[in-house]
Amino acid sequence: MSGRIPFVNTRNVWKVDDTFLGLIHNAVCPHFQLVSWSSLFLGICLVVFIIMHIIYPPGGYSLFLQLPTQMETLCLNIHAFQQNKAKFYTLFTAMFIHYSYSHIVVNTVFGIFIMYELEYCWKWSILAALVAGIAANCLAVVTMNGLVLGFSGVICACVGIIIAALILHCSYLRAMYSGAFYCVFCFMILLLILVIGISPAGVVHLFGILFGLLFGLALYPVIP
Repeated sequence: MSGRIPFVNTRNVWKVDDTFLGLIHNAVCPHFQLVSWSSLFLGICLVVFIIMHIIYPPGGYSLFLQLPTQMETLCLNIHAFQQNKAKFYTLFTAMFIHYSYSHIVVNTVFGIFIMYELEYCWKWSILAALVAGIAANCLAVVTMNGLVLGFSGVICACVGIIIAALILHCSYLRAMYSGAFYCVFCFMILLLILVIGISPAGVVHLFGILFGLLFGLALYPVIP
């Protein structure tokens, strides 16, 4: 346990750097760490995205998505998985493949806003979210059809862990930051609606949030 109070600015980062770039850093991601689990997994997503453009020119991802054999090699094709259990590794690899530019941009932006702050509060949170994302893919295998890919399940698990932290530290946070606490809680409700969405992928998002919530309630350190 790190001894950090969840979601409290203990470093007074707002006064560290008053330059333009410093203000942007403090406002967007004050606890960014290059060497971190968050950087590692977001970096893998970006590297895989770039490699696909190199391997499949000139169409890049567009061409890759049109090749069923290649898709079944790395992505979680639920029908293929049910026919061949040897493809169990796709439960993991599918999380680092994305449908399109907009898909990876949205996941990266959400990850930057959420993952670094969560990891600062609890350094093992991102690994817990990764396991929750794999669990969400496993549940998708028995409840869905089609393809499952993208890092959204892990990011949604991070949201679930944040909700668990708010629940576990409800009394403390409400006493210390009564107005801000309710604003954050309302924001989390709106964020839930946004990340779950109305698409078929919303089912995986929901699974990610639920597993993240369960893991958070079970594992998130509570400061006495």
